Amino acid sequence: MSKINKIIFAKAHCAFFSCMLACLSFPALAAELSSPAVTTSAFYKWYIHSLVTDHQPLRDEKVKLGTYVSKSLIAEIEKRMNSEDGLDADHFIQTQDYHDDWEKNISVAKSRINGNTATVRVTLGASKESIHHLELTLKKEDSVWKIRRVRQ
Repeated sequence: MSKINKIIFAKAHCAFFSCMLACLSFPALAAELSSPAVTTSAFYKWYIHSLVTDHQPLRDEKVKLGTYVSKSLIAEIEKRMNSEDGLDADHFIQTQDYHDDWEKNISVAKSRINGNTATVRVTLGASKESIHHLELTLKKEDSVWKIRRVRQ
């Protein structure tokens, strides 16, 4: 086998295994986000950590955001962000700022599921001063639970 054929063969194998890994990863992600509570918990761990590390998930990490949040909610938030009035508060924490203890204190209550819609209660914080309650509505989108609405 010539040197060029060996290189082409090696690249083809690399591409094949990369495709296989990608195909195996999506079902793993779908299984990982198979319940509203698991999706919510994973989202807030990632989201609060992003805020603590000075990232702006709505601007800097849209692909990751789309893993947890419905397309329609992302579109709504972007429309409001670009409007004349803008956003008064962070949509996902329903306040303008976060408490330092939120990153390590995220509690997700058991979800109530009704068909393709679920409601989940989230508590952020551990001290009397930092406790913050949220109620989320999730909908199934492409067989994965995604956040559709956040209320305080």
